[in-house]
Amino acid sequence: MKIQEILDRKGNQVYVIGPDITMREAAARIVAWNVGAVIVTDTDNALLGIISERDFLRALNKFGTGLLDLRVSVLMTTSVITCTPETTIGDALSLMGSHHIRHLPVVRDGQILGLMSIRDVLEFRLETLSEQDGGRHNDAAPLSNSTNNVASPT
Repeated sequence: MKIQEILDRKGNQVYVIGPDITMREAAARIVAWNVGAVIVTDTDNALLGIISERDFLRALNKFGTGLLDLRVSVLMTTSVITCTPETTIGDALSLMGSHHIRHLPVVRDGQILGLMSIRDVLEFRLETLSEQDGGRHNDAAPLSNSTNNVASPT
């Protein structure tokens, strides 16, 4: 199975921001868009970097609330690991695992075609398993609603 199959199901919506906006504005957009990461592009839509929720937490730990006034370009990851639509799902998972990342931009010939998350891969896999077994897994509770195993802070 290829990454293109996931894009075909989830769509190619990509949320992008510019490198010169503040982290405060980037945070507002990430929350409004309900995503875990955004791609940073220049005015020609060329990939410059990526910024994720984890980047925010690490920056908060390092800079305190002063991070909100910093430009995205200061904190974004610039050595972005990418894949193509032809990348196998197994290879994409290997990339994510070996680089300790949860988001993988899908790029071909410099054009950003999508952004895959580990959740996208999991949901795709669960859907295909359900299709293969005739829908027997459809009665399972969605993962996002399961809170039984969530530890509370002490």
